[in-house]
Amino acid sequence: MLALRLTNIDFSYGARKIIKIPSLAVYDGERVGLIGINGSGKSTMLDIIAGLIETNPGRADLFMGISYFKQGIKGSAAPNAEMLSYFDAKEGLVNPSGGEQTRYKLASAFSQGSGLLLLDEPTTNLDLDGILLLREAIKAWDGPVVIVTHDEALLSEVCGRILAIRAGRLVDFPGGYDAWLDEEEVIKDRAAHEYTAYLKQRRHILRAMQEAMASSKAVKKVPSRMGNSEARLHKAQSTESSEKLAMRAKALLSRLNRLKAAPRPVPDRELAMAFSSPSADLPRFAAIAQEMDLEVGGRLLLSKASFQLPTGTKTFLLGPNGCGKTSLIRRMEEKGDRIVSRNVRVATMEQDLADLDDSSSALDNCKAASKRGESSIRTVLARLRIAGDMVHTPVGMMSGGERMKVSLARLMLSEADLLMLDEPTNHMDIESSRALAEVLVAWPGTLLAASHDRAFIDSVADRIIVWNKDKLVTHEGNYSDYEHERLGLDQLEMLASDMNRAYEASKAILEMK
Repeated sequence: MLALRLTNIDFSYGARKIIKIPSLAVYDGERVGLIGINGSGKSTMLDIIAGLIETNPGRADLFMGISYFKQGIKGSAAPNAEMLSYFDAKEGLVNPSGGEQTRYKLASAFSQGSGLLLLDEPTTNLDLDGILLLREAIKAWDGPVVIVTHDEALLSEVCGRILAIRAGRLVDFPGGYDAWLDEEEVIKDRAAHEYTAYLKQRRHILRAMQEAMASSKAVKKVPSRMGNSEARLHKAQSTESSEKLAMRAKALLSRLNRLKAAPRPVPDRELAMAFSSPSADLPRFAAIAQEMDLEVGGRLLLSKASFQLPTGTKTFLLGPNGCGKTSLIRRMEEKGDRIVSRNVRVATMEQDLADLDDSSSALDNCKAASKRGESSIRTVLARLRIAGDMVHTPVGMMSGGERMKVSLARLMLSEADLLMLDEPTNHMDIESSRALAEVLVAWPGTLLAASHDRAFIDSVADRIIVWNKDKLVTHEGNYSDYEHERLGLDQLEMLASDMNRAYEASKAILEMK
């Protein structure tokens, strides 16, 4: 029996795409685990199913009753005596603990006894006995169940189908959680290999285009101390050479345009779960600057420049040394300007790492700034290559690169919504830069960073802001996307120049005759 059908769901928060589901059916008796990184849209999907969020376009059709255990709200119905007794829950408690509140809400959700059951993090604050009671209740439920939980053991024990949200799209896996983990490893390894190969091939073509265009420009120059007749002859000869180079650049551009893009691998699930979920109350844009002037030491760096940082995006600032990238980040820290939107919590990495307590360990430095548990903190530090007993090393005894990684971990594990970084890979080796890229991709907040590390930008960025004289120009995509776009425009200009030179050369040859 069909219990639920979703059709043409395409949901966004402002500019941020949350989830797209062409079609989905859930049948009576199924136990479905809904998984995804923090902020991927799991709770939003449950709200859509429950009819709490309207989707346009799209439809959510229910063919039976529904009971919803939802984070942050009380149970929708009074629990019956049987479920109160089963979950050892009590009514009318003054200042109940988190676990007591969860037990009461579970008793309320399960009192209906049948229909479609939606569970959003039902193990929150539950002890082991409570989780085991929940497990048996799910198994005995008369109807389908869709559950969102970070409890992997529970997923493994009760779910026979997995729905995974990956980059705004739903992957439907017809098997249990353990089988999904095996499949996920294969998918992750394949995706990482394909993405690395794609970036390598793309960079090779871009480099070849740059070389062809540089050579074309070189042959256009007329050598000094050359007479008029010799100059005209040189123009005629260089035209043929530059046209060949232009054709090569054009062929490379065509090859680049035909190159099949490989999607960036999804963030590691364990790493993503180590971070706090973003607040649902965040504005559409984490920061907005409109016609902003930036002046430092009497020098005008920006004049009536504008840009936006959509919430949840990773944006990199590009520009030559001294253009003002660091000054812009400092300006955004000033609360008086209100470039950063209200209610957006900002964290900035200090270049001197003054936020660190040198006498405390890496672990304690992170604990001091985070509400996350020790397991989550250790996960993030380990991914940044600070693992095992090293987490207990006083920060003052660490190298510059290790101290920077502790500072970055501290910021990402805080409650910050917007992270602003100035050359974060300075003092880091290649392996550490790659590790930081992986962690930043998994971090669910908004990022603004200045960097000259092209491979690092390629791995993390989904937007580029380029300093163009005293203005800022935004490009969607990573560094290779920006190079592709820029070289494409340069190629058009070069071909136009070649056509003009060919015309001038033909005139010169006729004059020589």
